[in-house]
Amino acid sequence: MHQTDDPRLARIAELFTRHIPHGRFLGLEVLRLAAGRVRLRVPDRPAWLGNAALGLWHGGVITSAIDSACGMAALGVVAAEERVVTLDLRVDYLRPAVGGAPLYVEARCYRLTRPVVFLRARAWQRRDKPVAAAVATFMRLPAASEPSESEAQEWRT
Repeated sequence: MHQTDDPRLARIAELFTRHIPHGRFLGLEVLRLAAGRVRLRVPDRPAWLGNAALGLWHGGVITSAIDSACGMAALGVVAAEERVVTLDLRVDYLRPAVGGAPLYVEARCYRLTRPVVFLRARAWQRRDKPVAAAVATFMRLPAASEPSESEAQEWRT
């Protein structure tokens, strides 16, 4: 994982790569991390193939990696006590991702407002041949907006 001198950014990277089960399952690796900008690597795995006969990655893996990259970039620009949630994520698939090569995803914040973080992202296996382009909005939430245990339990039932 990319090293950073900023302990807050290091915690964000650790959150997404080690503590969030989905990020851990995807094997997300942070290559670059700065406030409002992240580059991730998703290792190639046979399980990512949506079409094994053609050797093509499933679009859901790509979308999940883009959403995670955008979430990391968004957390990097809001106050430390804030949280973010995906409001909207639009992904344009430009060409298939092919098995046998890792996927790279870069996300950048291009506008920050009081209620919303605006981001752009792209994914590629070869830099000159993008796999997907995305735009996303994330809602900013104060720390007090975390659900109580009783609310969380109610959502589960």
